[in-house]
Amino acid sequence: MSESTEQLEFDEAYAGEILGGEKTATVRYDMELPAVGSYVPATTQDGLEFAILKIKRTASVLAVEVPDLLDLFGANYGSSTVHEVVDGVNSHYQKTILPATNVEVIVFEVVST
Repeated sequence: MSESTEQLEFDEAYAGEILGGEKTATVRYDMELPAVGSYVPATTQDGLEFAILKIKRTASVLAVEVPDLLDLFGANYGSSTVHEVVDGVNSHYQKTILPATNVEVIVFEVVST
């Protein structure tokens, strides 16, 4: 079942990076992409809303393509290699993500806190 885009849930450790503009993208697996231009609450895993995000760009690509796409989009993600991206995504999902796995990239900006 695909994850809903009524909100974007983040590990609490990323909230500060998102609010500070250090993280402006997320990579997800098996998720329905939000519409570009939509506004989505950012929440922690315990449901605490910490920001409203405006969705700037989205793409469904192979994991191996993510670093180049993030660079093209000018997004801050924190992982610059395919290995780092795959490891990062794998740390949040039970299914193993490989470089040839389709993933969703969401680029956002914080519009309110």
